[in-house]
Amino acid sequence: MDAWYLLYCKRGQQSRAAQHLELQNIRYFCPMLTVTKQRRGKTQEESEALFANYLFVHFNPDQLSVTRVQATRGVARLVRFGETLARVPDEVLIDLARRYNPLVALPEEGKVCSQPMCTALQQALMDIERESNGEVRALRFLQLLQDHRLLASRHQVE
Repeated sequence: MDAWYLLYCKRGQQSRAAQHLELQNIRYFCPMLTVTKQRRGKTQEESEALFANYLFVHFNPDQLSVTRVQATRGVARLVRFGETLARVPDEVLIDLARRYNPLVALPEEGKVCSQPMCTALQQALMDIERESNGEVRALRFLQLLQDHRLLASRHQVE
């Protein structure tokens, strides 16, 4: 099934991975954040990935080999929870795209929900964005995905 998945890149090779994914016609998304940093006594604004070393990729694992995606230059591996690929909910991608790159074509707007679970997801994302360290943001995002996955599976059982 076509979905968004989380991809972990080799350290410092996020742009290389993005370039090679593009050459393979694999859609990817990397939300960028403008941060203010002190360098040699001067304040500078720099652009950095919201989640250090991570990209979101859109593909169907039944049609495109997971091995092929993982063999892409700059890619370390697809993120998994156990044996399951870390699928990113469309609502999360839509929310990130609205705030960080409104020009990216993502899932239909109709998929956005206003249920309490989605509102909680949006609030959690905003809390994560306040973190100054990209690696900490990435770890907190992974925890959010894991919690959302567990919560969603609990709702399906009930």
